[in-house]
Amino acid sequence: QSTNCKRLESEKLLRDLEELCSLAPGCQAMHSGCLDLCGRGPNVKIVTPGDQNVVEGVKTFKAARTLLEKHGVKLRKLDFQVAEVKYEARRQKTSEDRLSKVQQGFKAIGGETSTKEPQLASSLFALRAEERVTQDAAKALEDAKKAMELTPDLAGPRWTAALAMLKLGQVEQAREECGRAQ
Repeated sequence: QSTNCKRLESEKLLRDLEELCSLAPGCQAMHSGCLDLCGRGPNVKIVTPGDQNVVEGVKTFKAARTLLEKHGVKLRKLDFQVAEVKYEARRQKTSEDRLSKVQQGFKAIGGETSTKEPQLASSLFALRAEERVTQDAAKALEDAKKAMELTPDLAGPRWTAALAMLKLGQVEQAREECGRAQ
Protein backbone atom coordinates (compact mmCIF):
# COMPACT_ATOMS: atom_id res chain seq x y z
CA GLN A 1 0.00 0.00 0.00
CA SER A 2 1.11 3.47 -0.74
CA THR A 3 1.65 6.13 1.90
CA ASN A 4 -1.54 7.80 0.72
CA CYS A 5 -3.59 4.63 1.26
CA LYS A 6 -2.14 4.19 4.74
CA ARG A 7 -2.93 7.83 5.54
CA LEU A 8 -6.54 7.13 4.52
CA GLU A 9 -6.59 4.23 7.02
CA SER A 10 -7.03 1.53 4.39
CA GLU A 11 -5.49 -1.06 6.73
CA LYS A 12 -8.21 -0.38 9.29
CA LEU A 13 -10.87 -0.59 6.58
CA LEU A 14 -9.50 -3.96 5.46
CA ARG A 15 -9.67 -5.22 9.03
CA ASP A 16 -13.25 -3.96 9.36
CA LEU A 17 -14.26 -5.71 6.14
CA GLU A 18 -12.44 -8.92 7.12
CA GLU A 19 -14.32 -9.04 10.39
CA LEU A 20 -17.68 -8.37 8.75
CA CYS A 21 -17.00 -11.01 6.11
CA SER A 22 -16.06 -13.54 8.80
CA LEU A 23 -19.72 -13.41 9.89
CA ALA A 24 -21.10 -14.12 6.41
CA PRO A 25 -20.71 -17.36 4.47
CA GLY A 26 -19.05 -16.89 1.09
CA CYS A 27 -17.69 -13.44 1.85
CA GLN A 28 -13.96 -12.80 1.91
CA ALA A 29 -11.90 -9.63 2.26
CA MET A 30 -8.30 -9.69 1.09
CA HIS A 31 -5.39 -7.29 0.80
CA SER A 32 -4.52 -6.21 -2.71
CA GLY A 33 -1.76 -4.22 -4.26
CA CYS A 34 -2.04 -0.63 -5.43
CA LEU A 35 -5.23 0.11 -7.36
CA ASP A 36 -3.72 3.27 -8.92
CA LEU A 37 -6.45 5.52 -7.54
CA CYS A 38 -4.41 7.63 -5.16
CA GLY A 39 -6.38 10.37 -3.49
CA ARG A 40 -9.75 8.72 -4.08
CA GLY A 41 -9.55 6.10 -1.37
CA PRO A 42 -9.72 4.13 0.60
CA ASN A 43 -10.68 1.94 -2.32
CA VAL A 44 -12.11 -1.56 -2.40
CA LYS A 45 -11.77 -3.97 -5.29
CA ILE A 46 -14.81 -6.25 -5.61
CA VAL A 47 -14.28 -9.55 -7.36
CA THR A 48 -17.23 -11.76 -8.25
CA PRO A 49 -17.35 -14.65 -10.71
CA GLY A 50 -16.75 -13.11 -14.12
CA ASP A 51 -16.53 -9.52 -12.90
CA GLN A 52 -14.42 -7.12 -10.89
CA ASN A 53 -14.72 -3.45 -10.14
CA VAL A 54 -13.25 -0.87 -7.79
CA VAL A 55 -15.34 1.15 -5.37
CA GLU A 56 -13.68 4.43 -4.48
CA GLY A 57 -13.91 6.48 -1.30
CA VAL A 58 -15.10 3.94 1.24
CA LYS A 59 -14.56 6.44 4.06
CA THR A 60 -17.38 5.65 6.48
CA PHE A 61 -18.88 2.63 8.15
CA LYS A 62 -22.12 3.31 6.29
CA ALA A 63 -20.24 3.15 2.97
CA ALA A 64 -18.61 -0.16 3.94
CA ARG A 65 -21.93 -1.62 5.06
CA THR A 66 -23.69 -0.46 1.89
CA LEU A 67 -20.91 -1.97 -0.21
CA LEU A 68 -21.29 -5.37 1.46
CA GLU A 69 -25.09 -5.34 1.33
CA LYS A 70 -25.01 -4.35 -2.35
CA HIS A 71 -22.95 -7.49 -3.01
CA GLY A 72 -25.35 -9.79 -1.17
CA VAL A 73 -23.78 -9.96 2.29
CA LYS A 74 -26.58 -10.44 4.79
CA LEU A 75 -25.84 -9.90 8.47
CA ARG A 76 -27.99 -9.36 11.52
CA LYS A 77 -28.58 -5.87 12.89
CA LEU A 78 -26.51 -6.74 15.98
CA ASP A 79 -23.56 -7.85 13.80
CA PHE A 80 -23.56 -4.49 12.05
CA GLN A 81 -24.07 -2.63 15.34
CA VAL A 82 -21.01 -4.22 16.96
CA ALA A 83 -19.01 -3.85 13.74
CA GLU A 84 -19.78 -0.14 13.69
CA VAL A 85 -18.62 0.24 17.30
CA LYS A 86 -15.34 -1.52 16.44
CA TYR A 87 -14.98 0.64 13.29
CA GLU A 88 -15.33 3.76 15.44
CA ALA A 89 -13.05 2.38 18.17
CA ARG A 90 -10.21 1.87 15.70
CA ARG A 91 -10.45 5.49 14.63
CA GLN A 92 -10.56 7.14 18.05
CA LYS A 93 -7.63 9.36 18.94
CA THR A 94 -7.09 8.24 22.54
CA SER A 95 -6.84 4.89 24.22
CA GLU A 96 -9.54 5.93 26.67
CA ASP A 97 -11.93 6.68 23.82
CA ARG A 98 -11.09 3.41 22.05
CA LEU A 99 -11.72 1.41 25.24
CA SER A 100 -14.99 3.30 25.78
CA LYS A 101 -16.18 2.25 22.33
CA VAL A 102 -15.31 -1.39 23.08
CA GLN A 103 -17.44 -1.14 26.23
CA GLN A 104 -20.34 0.08 24.06
CA GLY A 105 -19.93 -3.09 22.01
CA PHE A 106 -20.07 -5.26 25.12
CA LYS A 107 -23.20 -3.44 26.24
CA ALA A 108 -24.85 -4.14 22.88
CA ILE A 109 -24.34 -7.91 23.27
CA GLY A 110 -25.51 -8.03 26.87
CA GLY A 111 -22.24 -7.51 28.71
CA GLU A 112 -18.86 -9.16 28.99
CA THR A 113 -20.26 -12.26 30.68
CA SER A 114 -23.07 -12.86 28.19
CA THR A 115 -22.80 -16.19 26.38
CA LYS A 116 -25.38 -15.34 23.70
CA GLU A 117 -22.89 -13.94 21.16
CA PRO A 118 -19.55 -15.75 21.49
CA GLN A 119 -18.09 -14.63 18.16
CA LEU A 120 -18.94 -10.97 18.74
CA ALA A 121 -17.72 -11.13 22.35
CA SER A 122 -14.47 -12.74 21.20
CA SER A 123 -13.86 -9.96 18.68
CA LEU A 124 -14.44 -7.32 21.37
CA PHE A 125 -12.13 -9.06 23.86
CA ALA A 126 -9.49 -9.31 21.11
CA LEU A 127 -9.81 -5.63 20.21
CA ARG A 128 -9.56 -4.61 23.86
CA ALA A 129 -6.53 -6.87 24.33
CA GLU A 130 -4.80 -5.18 21.39
CA GLU A 131 -5.48 -1.79 22.93
CA ARG A 132 -4.29 -2.80 26.39
CA VAL A 133 -1.13 -4.68 25.42
CA THR A 134 1.15 -1.65 25.60
CA GLN A 135 -0.41 -0.26 28.80
CA ASP A 136 -1.26 -3.30 30.90
CA ALA A 137 0.05 -6.58 29.53
CA ALA A 138 -1.57 -8.65 32.29
CA LYS A 139 -5.07 -7.33 31.47
CA ALA A 140 -4.35 -7.69 27.76
CA LEU A 141 -3.42 -11.33 28.31
CA GLU A 142 -6.65 -11.92 30.26
CA ASP A 143 -8.69 -10.45 27.40
CA ALA A 144 -6.78 -12.41 24.77
CA LYS A 145 -7.37 -15.64 26.71
CA LYS A 146 -11.11 -14.88 26.94
CA ALA A 147 -11.18 -14.31 23.17
CA MET A 148 -9.32 -17.60 22.59
CA GLU A 149 -11.77 -19.50 24.82
CA LEU A 150 -14.68 -18.21 22.76
CA THR A 151 -13.12 -18.69 19.32
CA PRO A 152 -10.08 -20.96 19.63
CA ASP A 153 -9.41 -21.13 15.89
CA LEU A 154 -8.66 -17.43 15.40
CA ALA A 155 -5.01 -16.44 15.19
CA GLY A 156 -5.35 -12.74 16.12
CA PRO A 157 -5.98 -13.21 19.84
CA ARG A 158 -3.11 -15.72 20.00
CA TRP A 159 -0.67 -13.19 18.52
CA THR A 160 -1.86 -10.57 21.00
CA ALA A 161 -1.53 -13.07 23.86
CA ALA A 162 2.01 -13.85 22.73
CA LEU A 163 2.91 -10.16 22.66
CA ALA A 164 1.47 -9.69 26.16
CA MET A 165 3.42 -12.73 27.37
CA LEU A 166 6.63 -11.24 25.99
CA LYS A 167 5.94 -7.98 27.81
CA LEU A 168 5.40 -10.01 30.99
CA GLY A 169 8.70 -11.87 30.49
CA GLN A 170 7.01 -15.17 29.61
CA VAL A 171 9.21 -15.83 26.60
CA GLU A 172 8.73 -19.60 26.31
CA GLN A 173 4.94 -19.35 26.66
CA ALA A 174 4.91 -16.60 24.04
CA ARG A 175 6.89 -18.81 21.64
CA GLU A 176 4.41 -21.66 22.18
CA GLU A 177 1.45 -19.33 21.58
CA CYS A 178 3.03 -18.12 18.35
CA GLY A 179 3.31 -21.73 17.23
CA ARG A 180 -0.39 -22.29 17.90
CA ALA A 181 -1.31 -19.08 16.04
CA GLN A 182 0.11 -20.28 12.73
